[in-house]
Amino acid sequence: NTVKDENIDESKKFLNKLNKIYLSIKSINSVYNYLYKLSKKPSTELNIALPGRINFISKFFKIIKIEYQESLKRQEQIELDKVFNRIFNSFNIKLNNSQSTEVLGEYYKSWSNMTKLYDDVLPTLIYIHDKGIKLALISNTIFEGKLHDSDLKRLGIFKYFDFTIYSSDVGVRKPEPKIFKVVLEKLKVSPDEAIFVGDRLYDDIKGAKSVGMTAILKEKRPYTGEEEIVPDLVIKNISDLKLYL
Repeated sequence: NTVKDENIDESKKFLNKLNKIYLSIKSINSVYNYLYKLSKKPSTELNIALPGRINFISKFFKIIKIEYQESLKRQEQIELDKVFNRIFNSFNIKLNNSQSTEVLGEYYKSWSNMTKLYDDVLPTLIYIHDKGIKLALISNTIFEGKLHDSDLKRLGIFKYFDFTIYSSDVGVRKPEPKIFKVVLEKLKVSPDEAIFVGDRLYDDIKGAKSVGMTAILKEKRPYTGEEEIVPDLVIKNISDLKLYL
């Protein structure tokens, strides 16, 4: 059973990696389409000769991948707009501020479309809201926060959060204590009054415990109890929170 479970786990990881690669390429292709249309407008100030599509996508993907991996090592937020500018400069593409904002939006669309809710999320949020418990969202992101807020609104859950904070807006990622402390200050609660729920041991559980929060791990894969970072509680489903609040 253990070997079988490990094989299933590895298959899921591989498929998830493939899906992310597909979405990255799809997003970059959307950027290329935007630039192509822009370059064909008679009134545009964009005076460029676009490179071939495959060359553009390949170079774009390589740079984004390297920048993202380096940002994780540094525990610093990737500044996507600056990365885009560096990529465009390498192709001698100059965009104004409005065009730069639009191209980021084009890149984000493919990622946004994959955002889905688990069936038990909305009922759990309603339960927490009805109990009068303050609720905030902390997320590691590379896109500006307003895009993610739009996703939450589209999914019908934005109204249940008293506060949302994204690493792309504050310049630091979980598990850095700063991003957790900002939320505590905004909600006017002390760490010992706060519960943090996340599905990543390093980003979520380590970060929350570093500032004194109770940290609950929502399992993505079976938790063995042998990991170096130890959560205060482990749940299998978000709806399990109702048993402890």
